Amino acid sequence: MKGRALIGAVVLRLLIQVSCGFAFSTTRRDVLNEAVAVPAAAAAAVVTTFGGAPPATAAQTTAEAIRRTAGGIPGYGQPDVYFPTSYLGRWRAKKTIVVSDNPYLDGLLPVTLNYEMRFISVDGDSKEEAENAVGGKVVADRAFNEQSYYKALRNVVMESSNGGSSKVPPALRSVIWVPTNPNVLSSTYDDGTTQEIKVTKRAATLQQDGAGTASSSEYRRISDVGVRGIPILSASRVLTKWRSDGESVEAIEIVYADGVMGDPMGGAGGAVAKQGAPVASTKARISLQRI
Repeated sequence: MKGRALIGAVVLRLLIQVSCGFAFSTTRRDVLNEAVAVPAAAAAAVVTTFGGAPPATAAQTTAEAIRRTAGGIPGYGQPDVYFPTSYLGRWRAKKTIVVSDNPYLDGLLPVTLNYEMRFISVDGDSKEEAENAVGGKVVADRAFNEQSYYKALRNVVMESSNGGSSKVPPALRSVIWVPTNPNVLSSTYDDGTTQEIKVTKRAATLQQDGAGTASSSEYRRISDVGVRGIPILSASRVLTKWRSDGESVEAIEIVYADGVMGDPMGGAGGAVAKQGAPVASTKARISLQRI
């Protein structure tokens, strides 16, 4: 076992030397003394060599460089969707849903939800720059926006049910999402159920047209865990296009369902998505007014 460990350490050291230009001696003592430092550096070298991620530029901060590099590792996905700096701050949102496969909205369409949205700065080089999005990047605060949107949806359903609880979605207990890992959003509900949304593919464009136009396409894997602890897996693709004049924003959102994979423990029949052309499961128009 020691022999294998030493060979592995030597191989990792050589990989770093070739990929990153580091200079090492190759004595047995040096290998043993530097064994702790090798794995972390080697991981970065492997990602640089095999991950295919674009090299970081001088303008990128350390956090951004790490995220772009980690984007080459399967499961970590791409950096978040970046918006123009004019989006930074809080907005009053009005979302009109005209098509939806959400069972709680049966008989209520079209429906308009009023809630708040927030865009935050990340990767600022200082606190002042982060607050003003100077030198940083602006992203949607997905945790805040999900909580606000879900509360508005639940209130509309409760009002339509005249106080009944048979068709009212459970209250949202918590949402976990962090800008440094923007591809996973986890929600927990009062009835003990949970949902995890993981973005596995993302493409985004920020047009330099002076109109604050941003477009994105996200492919998501969704895991809904019921009260019995059995996950139901599904997938969808979300297409959005945003356009801003600085004080207001207009957006279109279309969600395409990509099949329900069912219970992963239920055999092949439940593990294969339904075949067929993607179906537009949600169509909505969003209007934002600055608060």
